[in-house]
Amino acid sequence: MVAYMGMDLYKLAPYLMLDEHMLIPEVLVMSKKVWDGLSSSQQEIIKQAAGESSEYMSKLWKDQESAAMSSAKKSGVTIISRSQISMIGIEAQAIKTYNSFIKNPSDLEAVMSIVTTK
Repeated sequence: MVAYMGMDLYKLAPYLMLDEHMLIPEVLVMSKKVWDGLSSSQQEIIKQAAGESSEYMSKLWKDQESAAMSSAKKSGVTIISRSQISMIGIEAQAIKTYNSFIKNPSDLEAVMSIVTTK
């Protein structure tokens, strides 16, 4: 939504489907070697900071999304909510894609539990 409005894509594509295909998680990556070299108190500090950072970034993201949605509505964009979209075909295709990459059934179960978490 933010990129859609920020890059003026709404001028070329005035219909926006909120199908959640662009939900992108933020990830903190750290070397296992470095992590293992930290004391438990240092690890706890990093975990706490990561949690606080995640909450703060989520708030910033929601605020930007809200502002972009307001701007889209003011610009006359036709917004189609997720409840108006049949996700059956999309979800079936996603499962096919997961199956082509994930060979271990327990891995697929893990992916599906993430996907279905609200």
